[in-house]
Amino acid sequence: MEPRPWEKVQLVLVLFVGTFAGYYAVGLTASHDTAAGLPTPLDDAIPLVPGAMWLYAWVYTAMFYPAFVVRCPFLFRRAALAYAVVVAVSLVAWVAYPVTSLGLPGRPAMEAIEPASFPLWGLKVNYTLDPPFNCFPSLHMSIATVAALSAAHARRLWGLVAVPPVVGIAVAIVAVKQHWALDGVAGVLLGAFAYAVAVRPARVAGRSEDELAYGWRAPASYLAFHCGVYAVLFALYVAGWAPWER
Repeated sequence: MEPRPWEKVQLVLVLFVGTFAGYYAVGLTASHDTAAGLPTPLDDAIPLVPGAMWLYAWVYTAMFYPAFVVRCPFLFRRAALAYAVVVAVSLVAWVAYPVTSLGLPGRPAMEAIEPASFPLWGLKVNYTLDPPFNCFPSLHMSIATVAALSAAHARRLWGLVAVPPVVGIAVAIVAVKQHWALDGVAGVLLGAFAYAVAVRPARVAGRSEDELAYGWRAPASYLAFHCGVYAVLFALYVAGWAPWER
């Protein structure tokens, strides 16, 4: 099947809007009184690392990775379905068992963060815009896992290329004190489950990798997109954008 770029754009937009609409609908209505923590000794041992914010933010471009590398429309639809499964299960879990990151050891209070550097500015922006709920399972990890596994299903090399970002995101979600360690584990398991039920059964036997995935220009284009997003963030930092002052 030939690529269908407009169909891909439409699916991406629907998933993007639906995901964040549901995310904020739950996160902004959650109550601290009913939310729990998931402490483990690992959470106590991990220090706050503001610089990890730029690994944490990687998920905001990693979620688009399959759109760059998956060529086959049928396989891309399956990847989109896996994203939908992740979002649907996550929304139910967040409502049924709300977890907050506010009790994480080492998490600073908002007013204690001085945005004197790019990483600290990013940390304060994240704490301002991302509600400290919707933690278990970690959407960061489930989305990153689906992205990497879906890319690997199209071309193994493109899946391997996605491994360092996934590992980096896994480290970052606990190092910026936005998630408990168990949130990340649950996120990986959910992402693997969504891949197993939606993408892995896809009937692509007999199709070549060139039919399923794009060539080297695809991950190169993704990297350019990723760097462009970070360039915009740096420009906002230099311009003095401070959403916490609203």
